[in-house]
Amino acid sequence: NYFHQYFLPLEPMGQAIRIRGGGDEPPSNWPNLVGMTGEEAREKIVKVDSTLAGNVHIIPEGSMCTMDFRTDRVRIFIDAEGKVARQPQRG
Repeated sequence: NYFHQYFLPLEPMGQAIRIRGGGDEPPSNWPNLVGMTGEEAREKIVKVDSTLAGNVHIIPEGSMCTMDFRTDRVRIFIDAEGKVARQPQRG
């Protein structure tokens, strides 16, 4: 297994979350954010990787968006209630 496992605090609940990444690379996806509000998820992502500040976009599920892949961007797809509908990831 070429992945290292990282444990980061998930506040305010005080639980640990596991994020997979290689070496010192920041995570590329955040499965633990599904169900949170889009704004909460954005805050958590930027807290883990501040280089993404300004490039974490909250988008309604089913919206049209470009298909280009950019590692400096994260899209958070939300449902009608404003909750994260699927795992946010880079791209």
